[in-house]
Amino acid sequence: MIQSMTGFGKSEKQTEYGTLIVDLRSVNNRYCDLAIKLPEFLETHSEEIKRLLTEKLVRGRITLSVSLNGASEEITRLKLNLPAIRRFYDSLTELSVELGIDEKIKIEHLLMMTDLFDIHSPNIEAESVIAQLKETLESAIAELNEMRLREGNFLQKEMELHLVTIGEKVSEIENLFVSCKNGYFEKMKKNLNELCADLNFDTDRVLQEAALAAKRIDITEECERLRSHLNQFKKYMEDDEPSGKKMTFLLQEMNREASTIGSKSEESRIAHLVVIVKDEIEKIREQAQNIL
Repeated sequence: MIQSMTGFGKSEKQTEYGTLIVDLRSVNNRYCDLAIKLPEFLETHSEEIKRLLTEKLVRGRITLSVSLNGASEEITRLKLNLPAIRRFYDSLTELSVELGIDEKIKIEHLLMMTDLFDIHSPNIEAESVIAQLKETLESAIAELNEMRLREGNFLQKEMELHLVTIGEKVSEIENLFVSCKNGYFEKMKKNLNELCADLNFDTDRVLQEAALAAKRIDITEECERLRSHLNQFKKYMEDDEPSGKKMTFLLQEMNREASTIGSKSEESRIAHLVVIVKDEIEKIREQAQNIL
């Protein structure tokens, strides 16, 4: 079953320091491109988290945001910096006397201090939090992968419809070529006879040249390879391993075979069918870009 690279997962866990919130998102990318935002006290564990994401999600533009919200009152409490306030007050009083200013010192003067409050922030044990973060992250990854599977199932159904259309058009191309094959040969033989009417050419040589010319416009092998690619693509869709890159390469080969059929054929109806086939291949290619 194929997976999309698009997904979202979110998980929360209550810790002694507050609520640990993990927000995980993924969109398509050729490689595994990670963007991670961690609380400052967890920054030293960023490489460890990156390895975990790379192992579990494989490919995509992956964005992880981790926050610690709703912490206990002890963590968020503001405390007046009384020693600094007293020093600031004494300095203002001394300055007033020195400059002969009679104005009394008011509370608004003290509010001009930049260090009026201390933010009490006790030490957080990163090792304790990182263990809980990994557990929470695993839950978010599981949710994201479930979404990837749902999106992949939708993409697979869409691509299967396009593959059916391509298979039908290839069959039509093959049938048209078979019905026109004798006509190609007779037409070439006639043209060669007309060109060589005044020359003393061996009839067998004329037939041989006509046969060679007819072979050069034979599209049987291209149709067989295109059909083989279709069957291989269907196998990729059932593969448990990530196959998006292999699908993209195979689509390039399918497009190449279709182009060769179009360039070799002299039948306008076949040329029209080739246009439809290439259009269907392009629609699949657009969807395959989002496959893991």
